Amino acid sequence: AQSVVFGTIMNEIGAQISSSVPGFDFVSILLVIITFVLGFLFYALLAGLCGASISRAEDLATAIQPLTFVSMIGFMLSYMPAILSDPTTTASGGADAFLLIARYLPISSPFSLPSAILLGEMSLLEAIISVLFLAACVVGTAVLVSKIYHHIVLYSGNPLKFGQLLKFAKKKRAYELFV
Repeated sequence: AQSVVFGTIMNEIGAQISSSVPGFDFVSILLVIITFVLGFLFYALLAGLCGASISRAEDLATAIQPLTFVSMIGFMLSYMPAILSDPTTTASGGADAFLLIARYLPISSPFSLPSAILLGEMSLLEAIISVLFLAACVVGTAVLVSKIYHHIVLYSGNPLKFGQLLKFAKKKRAYELFV
């Protein structure tokens, strides 16, 4: 008797979720989880690069500032369309452009994709394209960061500038850095 009541309650909860969250299905949930994982990897790779670019713990706060700034821009870009749009009218002004950028730009898509997918604001194809673009950016960032990290992991000089990090990425072998 208790299992029948529990099953009825679970079915009712499922119906309520389905009616209030139109994109609540297995594929959408899977895309949201993949987006979270890829977003975490993207920002973790950038944080690792910032951490590897310093040789003293005292320089960490300075090195992490650009990453903090980039993540704040990504977060704000994902919520800016909601701020710019007027819910009482159908005209959204610049919100549509912000929305398009936020859903495909790798710094903001981890913040904006989950809600857009679950609320059914994106088609399945658009969501898959955005997730694939985020995955490609994560792979590209991983390659870039691994090249730079390989060369600077034992570096013990002054904190490195962004331009110096890019020079490290272009070098084939570590001994070329000092030639």
